[in-house]
Amino acid sequence: MTGGSWLAYMGETTQKVKEGIKQHKSNIRCKLLHLPIVTNFHEMKHTVSQLRYQVIDNVEPLRRGGDRQQILKKLEMLWINILGTLTPGGLNKEYTPMLFI
Repeated sequence: MTGGSWLAYMGETTQKVKEGIKQHKSNIRCKLLHLPIVTNFHEMKHTVSQLRYQVIDNVEPLRRGGDRQQILKKLEMLWINILGTLTPGGLNKEYTPMLFI
């Protein structure tokens, strides 16, 4: 997802993409400034219509058990590193690789 200054943000979700984007747009409209995407949009004076997103990975619900949430978190960390979305180069504030060691 890219914000107003075209900095990227990497996020994972278990909800439908459409619902997640709707939530981000609502957060921007409601000016929830504790969120990095919202802060960036308001600092750069951009509108919600300028929000862009792209799905880059997918993990289907696991049939034989396993921790889907952990898989999603690992993929999120991987993509944060590949795309360089940690601040100051992006909008991701932090992540904790120690969770997986």
